[in-house]
Amino acid sequence: MFIIKDKKNKTITYDGGEADAYKKVVYGCYSSEADATFIMEDVIEKETGSCISTEVTGFYFGEPEFEYTEKYQNTRKAEF
Repeated sequence: MFIIKDKKNKTITYDGGEADAYKKVVYGCYSSEADATFIMEDVIEKETGSCISTEVTGFYFGEPEFEYTEKYQNTRKAEF
């Protein structure tokens, strides 16, 4: 598993290597109305570069900060 932390673009990429057809990209999406950052996780098909799914995996209050995105991903769940 390769983990690529891009602090400039504020993303974290999880890549299983050549054997895995997909990679996951985690990033913060800011809502000024709520003053909260929602942590998003995209599943990308490597061959085409297409995003096949997106889900919210956490949130925190305030503007996007790379360290908070890394710390709070996969920590909050919502049930409907």
